[in-house]
Formats: sequence, C-alpha cells, structure tokens
Amino acid sequence: MKNGVRMSDIARALGVSSVTVSKALADKEGVGEELRAKIKATAEQMGYSYVPTIGKLAADCTGTVGVVIAQRYTKPEHSFYWSMSQNVIQSLKKARHLGLIEIVREEEENAGILPPFADTGRVDGIIVLGTMSTAYLKKLHQTGLSLVLVDFYNDEVPASAVTADSFLNSFRISSYLYQMGHREIGFVGSLWANSGIQDRFFGYCKALLVHGLPYYEDWILEDREDDNFRQTFQLPEHLPTAFVCNCDQTAYHFIRYLQSQGYRVPEDISVVGFYDYIFATMCDPQLTTIYVDLAAMAEEAVSAVFRLRNGPGQAETITVKGKLVCRDSVRRLEPM
Repeated sequence: MKNGVRMSDIARALGVSSVTVSKALADKEGVGEELRAKIKATAEQMGYSYVPTIGKLAADCTGTVGVVIAQRYTKPEHSFYWSMSQNVIQSLKKARHLGLIEIVREEEENAGILPPFADTGRVDGIIVLGTMSTAYLKKLHQTGLSLVLVDFYNDEVPASAVTADSFLNSFRISSYLYQMGHREIGFVGSLWANSGIQDRFFGYCKALLVHGLPYYEDWILEDREDDNFRQTFQLPEHLPTAFVCNCDQTAYHFIRYLQSQGYRVPEDISVVGFYDYIFATMCDPQLTTIYVDLAAMAEEAVSAVFRLRNGPGQAETITVKGKLVCRDSVRRLEPM
C-alpha cells in the first residue's frame, strides 16, 4: 500500500466491490479478464502497491493470517485473550503460517479503521479474539477475507465462529449445584457484554426450569462496567445458597468480595466459574468450574480460516466441549 491507498479506494473509483478488487489483484477466479486488467491498471495509477502472484500456490496463499484484538482486551484484567492469542499463534506456527497481531483502539473501532493488513491482500484471513462491534465486523467481512470469530459469535455477520459450548456447559454446572443440594441459585454476569455470557445465562435458566427452581431478578448480578471487571457487587437482601459466575475471573472477584463482607465460601455461599483459567486456582478456596481447552479453540479457529479460504465454504459455528472440574468452592447441602 502506498500513500494510504486501500482496496476500498480502488473499488470506489471503479464502482465495484472490495472483494472483486481483492480477487483481481490476487488473480483469483470470479473476475473477467477485461475487468481484472482494468483493476490492476487503476491500482497502479493510484499508487497502490501489491505483489503480483506467480502460479496457483502463490495466488492462493500468503502464508500469513491476521489476528485482531480490541485494545480493551489487552488490559491486565483481560489476560485471557493474551493467552488465547498465544495459542492461536502457536496453532498458526504448526500450520507453517505467520500471525500478525493488530490491537485496535476504541476510536479506530468506532471509526471503522481497519488494520493495514486487512485491505492489502497480504493475509489469508482474519481471526478476531473477543467481541467487537457489528459495524466493525461487517467492514472486516467486506474485505472478502476469511473471517473467524473466537469466543463469541454475531448473527448479523456471516463469519465462522469458535466458542466454548456455553449454553450446555452452564446448564451442566448449574445442574451440578442442584445435585449438591442447592435449591436457590443466582447468576453473576452482565448480560449485555457478549454472546457467551448470554448463552451461559440461558443455560443457567434452563437448569432452573428443568429442576423447578425459583428465578429472581435480584439474584442476577452485574459483573462488569465499561468493559472493566467489578471489584464490588450489589448483593440482594436475601442471598441464594450458590452462584453461577460467567467466568473464573468474575468468580475470583466475587469470592473476594463475599469474604470482605463476612461470608464464607463455600460454608455460607457456594460459587462456580467457567473456563478453568488461571483465576480458578488463584481463588481461595480453589474454584469448581468448567474446563475449556483453549489450545483446541485456537486450532479450530485456524482450521476454520483455511476451510473458508480453500473453497466457497459456508460460515460455521464450532463449539469446543468442556468438562466439569470439581474443587473446593461448592458445599453439599442436605436435601430439604
């Protein structure tokens, strides 16, 4: 790219889509020879720099995948996504690909400013770690590159997604609390934050429905504010005997807050989490949670990028199985 010229600028000048420009410059099928020549000539006139491909292999593969993370997920309290990014880079390395990590600032996301690699034809696809706005995801999709979302999905964007099986695993861990004798169970998670928390909430609700347990709105507690994890919580006047937390980090902060208010875990209140991430063993007591294989999620994401690129493939949603890990944060209650 030269002088800030992007594929979208060429597309606008010719009245075609960015996808058409990308295909023409990469010598892919789906563009007529006359239009292809016109696009290349226009790109040269506008000062757009691209590397002409030689042969089918070069045209079909750059050997590089872009990895996009919103800046808000690079804060220490969101270290989960740094861990996930390392797993993605390792998976790309195993596939003999490079990974280019781009941290997108909030103002760039709001303005729809894409990473430099997204509009140059120099990556085979893009993997997005953590929720981003629908408008920004749509712009990424319009580049024509393979697009895979990790740890969330968006029904308004035709991209593949790799997630933990949030609904089923939340149902299972909520049901585990029932099996341990708990009949009053709350949920900790801000439902507006992302699709994963919403699915875990619905799994929790299904467990209440299946087991005939009560649901009270004041038992649903917010766990974050402006993308920051809360250190304090608005506890209801009547506390349930157990809480399902949407993730281990929330459970860690929630347990510390309960203890600061004089409650014992699990003697007074039982708490469970999700992911079996580092915070699960930092808790005191250590956390009963759902284990999710982050390396498996990363490998699925990389495979999904290549599946989309190697054929007309449809966007797909891949769920990675989890398993219950029992530790010390749940007390067995005698059935009433």
